[in-house]
Amino acid sequence: MSGRVVWIVNHYVAESERDGRTSRHEQFARLLGTYGWHAVLVGSSTVHPSGRQTLRGLTVRERRDAGTHEVVRVRGRQYRGPGGRVLDMAVFSALVLVPGMLRDLPRPDVVVGSSFHPFAALAAAFLARRSGARFVFEPRDLWPETLVALGGKSERSLSVRALRVVERALLRRADALVSPLAGAGEYYARLGAILPCTWISNGTSDAHREEIGPVGHRPDEFVVTYLGSVGRANALEAVVDAMSQPAITSLAVRVRLQVVGDGPALDGLRRRAAAGPAASRIEFTGRVPQEEARAIGRASDCLVANMRDLPLYRWGVAFNKLFEYARVGRPVVIGAAGPVPVFDDRTGVVVDADDPAALAEGIASVVRMRPEDRVALAERAHDRVDAAFTYSVLTERLAEVLDELAPLNPVPPTSLQKETRP
Repeated sequence: MSGRVVWIVNHYVAESERDGRTSRHEQFARLLGTYGWHAVLVGSSTVHPSGRQTLRGLTVRERRDAGTHEVVRVRGRQYRGPGGRVLDMAVFSALVLVPGMLRDLPRPDVVVGSSFHPFAALAAAFLARRSGARFVFEPRDLWPETLVALGGKSERSLSVRALRVVERALLRRADALVSPLAGAGEYYARLGAILPCTWISNGTSDAHREEIGPVGHRPDEFVVTYLGSVGRANALEAVVDAMSQPAITSLAVRVRLQVVGDGPALDGLRRRAAAGPAASRIEFTGRVPQEEARAIGRASDCLVANMRDLPLYRWGVAFNKLFEYARVGRPVVIGAAGPVPVFDDRTGVVVDADDPAALAEGIASVVRMRPEDRVALAERAHDRVDAAFTYSVLTERLAEVLDELAPLNPVPPTSLQKETRP
């Protein structure tokens, strides 16, 4: 085992073996050993967004050696719907703090608390204090700003005020900030936080560039594909509506949309598509394993993404699909509410966010491109990802932050130091 230990607490941390898709923290954990860090992923037994339970019977926790790192799954509460999900958050955040729950784990030098929701990050802060470790706060979303912007909550609501208290507590306890949101440091500085903040984007795994073959459909069709979660933040209503805009319906080819993924907004999106004039040209496949999704993307002509037109996004976006899209090797049309990683006018077609007409015009512009221009656009995006957004590059950046907090100790820790019972 590497000499220094980092615990990464993320309620919904995904693993390839369990979930059919990887995550930034699994990728970091696999690679941190290169930099002298042994990573322990601490996550829930429930799967997001389905709420499925993965622990059997009355098992409360499961520890697994993943070779390059360790994984601990603490029991969550199986759920359906937002109310059940809130209970799952509470159960996980409470259980992870129960004395002995993380027994026999190597003592951490640093604990990273990731705020998929802020209560898990706060639990990580308490774990760091209990074990004498440094604490890194990783805001993946800005709470409570996200609840106000996407959940329609008032700044005066009890839930928003409670989240403000949690936010301040996290900032007081943090020794450093890392975030996939490029503007997170400026956001927290405006709140008075004087902390080092490092932008560590989401990214994609290192991979050999694959030969992109011909598209997998009839020559008189043009297939546009969306890959990823189907939630409110993904704003797919505008993508569905774009399919019936004149910019698309007036084209000589038949433009077809396929949505690959699932999530809480899927049923409503299906109903919207079925009721619209483009119903026969929109297909929903549901969730598929990550490699299968990439294959579907490579068989398409174009990929599409969108976001809501919200001031929230001026602080940055961290959609995983952007990096996966660049890796797929097809042109990308994105409705953006501000600067986004990877894509700009040289590497994609960037249009106004949440605007069906603008999305339709963007898709139509790709239809009208020469085949060699589509290839060049996709290759420039892939080159940019290779240069700055692979997990080998991003893990080195994280290791630098960890090294600042816990420099390499030339004296190996004793077994007593390694094994504690937080």
